[in-house]
Amino acid sequence: MTAPTPPPPHRDHTVIGVIGMAVLVLVCCAAPVLIAAGALGALGAWLTSPYLLAAAAALALIALVAGATRRRRR
Repeated sequence: MTAPTPPPPHRDHTVIGVIGMAVLVLVCCAAPVLIAAGALGALGAWLTSPYLLAAAAALALIALVAGATRRRRR
């Protein structure tokens, strides 16, 4: 008798796992900064302050650029 061969690995599961981990990192690390930028933008819109709106946009941009550069370095 020969031993049964294991089933081939499913690429779909690997892709789903990688996407899941990327979403987890995004939610864990970037979400607080993006939420703060959104709150700052909402406050700036409510107060009609262009300075708060600019600060919110700058904070969101900094968070996105920092995340993109960290991902490239790894």
